[in-house]
Amino acid sequence: GGKGKDAVHELPAEEAEVPHPYIAHGTMVRLHFETDKALFPTPPPPPPPVPRPSDLIPQRILPSLQPKSANAEFEAQVKAAVASLLADFSRMFGSTPLDEAGDAAAREQRRRQLLYDLNNSGAYFSLKEKLKKAVVRIVRESFHKTDESHMPDGAEADQLYSELYVHLVRLAHMALHDIFYPKPQAEQGTLAMRSASAVAQAMGGATEAPGGGAGGFRAPVVPTAEPRLAQLLRLAREMELEARYDEACALHEERLCLAENDSELWLEYGKFLLRAGRGAKAEAALREAISIAPSDGEALTAYGCLLFARDKMVEAEVMLRGAV
Repeated sequence: GGKGKDAVHELPAEEAEVPHPYIAHGTMVRLHFETDKALFPTPPPPPPPVPRPSDLIPQRILPSLQPKSANAEFEAQVKAAVASLLADFSRMFGSTPLDEAGDAAAREQRRRQLLYDLNNSGAYFSLKEKLKKAVVRIVRESFHKTDESHMPDGAEADQLYSELYVHLVRLAHMALHDIFYPKPQAEQGTLAMRSASAVAQAMGGATEAPGGGAGGFRAPVVPTAEPRLAQLLRLAREMELEARYDEACALHEERLCLAENDSELWLEYGKFLLRAGRGAKAEAALREAISIAPSDGEALTAYGCLLFARDKMVEAEVMLRGAV
């Protein structure tokens, strides 16, 4: 009996794996469902991009400032050099008139100190390079010397240098005379009216011509080391302190006639108009400043505050965002 219990029963051999009939015959089932509501809601459209200040105030395309002739370019460079030297002199020694600068020894000491500062800061080299380009243009246009490989030598070169020297000195004297001895008002009427009309157009036609506002008020020309624009600004601030707003406005407009494409002048004018309570003209002046310099943070901030005070929140936010 025990032998039968220990017997081993063999399991039947399994058949080889047979693929499923559905798989073998490539059976497919397609199901189509329709739902009343979307399983995944459609995302909302992205918000429109935040406008930039340049979208509200297009940038002004400044005209080409290059003079038409070589002589005019040289005179312009001489005037710019004189203005730069006067600014450096005023920064170092104040705005004391030149005829009150002390004795000869003190004037010589100031001259040496100014020359040292110009050489040490690189301003002298910069002025020389700008004048060099204008001189090269004069040689090419006025003396018809365009090929450097065929420049004269000997006596002919000495004559050329002598004529060029006389020509440059004459142009420099003309430029200096225009700076320190400006032409009378009657002779400058055309240029002044042209600049004033441009300023008036920018201000919506509300600007008087030079000498036409505040009883024909104009600042006198005083020969000092102080640049003309800085002198007019100082006088305008003095008039503002005395509550003589019409005279101060005329002085600011005279500054704009001298440099209508300078954003700093428009900004200074706009801030004055805000202080004087002339909001409409202030808005026009600040828009001009931003159109010339779209990234000027101070102009954007001032204009944004003005728009906020006028309850124009959307435009104010654009300007204030652009300022930061």
